[in-house]
Amino acid sequence: MVGPARSHTPAATTATAAPTASAPTSADVGAAAADAALQLSLLVEEALRRVAAAALKESGLYVKEEWVRDLLCDSVVADLQEGGCTAGEDDAYGRFQALLYEQLPQAEDDEVRGFAAALHRHLGEALEAAAAAAAGGSGGSDDEEEGPIGGCALCERQMPLTFHHLIPKDVHSRYKKRGLLSTEQLSTGVDICRACHSAIHRTYDNKTLAAQYGSLEALKQSEPLMRFVEWARKQKVRVRPRKL
Repeated sequence: MVGPARSHTPAATTATAAPTASAPTSADVGAAAADAALQLSLLVEEALRRVAAAALKESGLYVKEEWVRDLLCDSVVADLQEGGCTAGEDDAYGRFQALLYEQLPQAEDDEVRGFAAALHRHLGEALEAAAAAAAGGSGGSDDEEEGPIGGCALCERQMPLTFHHLIPKDVHSRYKKRGLLSTEQLSTGVDICRACHSAIHRTYDNKTLAAQYGSLEALKQSEPLMRFVEWARKQKVRVRPRKL
C-alpha cells in the first residue's frame, strides 16, 4: 500500500488520490517524446549498444556476419538517440521490424517480436540503473539510505524506499530564519523509490522544489515528473538483495 506524505518524526496525515489522467493530446505526445529523449541522456552510447546487442542475442535472431550485427546495433542506437526510449514492446516492434527484415531476410516474426520485447526490457533496466546511479551521486539530492520495501508514493511500485523531504534540507535554514515553517513542517516528507527520487531532483532544483512542489499533491501535478512516473510504473520491479 502506498503511504501518504509524512514527517520524519512520524505524524498522521491524510492520503490524497492521484489526479485522474486525461486523454493525451498532440502536445502531450510531443512532450512525452522530448521527455523520453531526456531520459536517454542518462545512458552513454556504449550503454545503448550493450542494450541492442543483448536484445539481438536474446531474440534468437541469426546474424552470421559481424558487420551486420554492428550495423544493426548502430542503427538501433541512432534511432533511440533521435526518437527516445521505446514506449512498449509494440512500439519497439513498429520502430525496428523494417530494419531487421531488411538486414535479416530469413528472420521469423516471433524472433523480431522477441527482439522488440528484449530491447524494451533491457532499455528499462538500463535506465533504472542509470537513474539510481545518478541519485546516489547527485549533489542536489537529499537522498537518504534505502529503507524497507513498500509502495512508492509516486509510481506505486513495491520497491526499497527512500525518504524525500518535501522542503529540501539545504533550504531549511532560510525558512527557519524567516519563520515561514515550523521544524515539524520542514521535516515532512514522503517515501518514494530511488528512481522517482532521482527524477524529482533531476527535474527541479531545491529552491524550486521548496517554493512550488512542497507537497505530494504538487509533485503529482508536475507534467515532466509524472511523465517519468508513468513510464516507471510500466517497468518490471527488480529488487536486489541487501548486503549484510
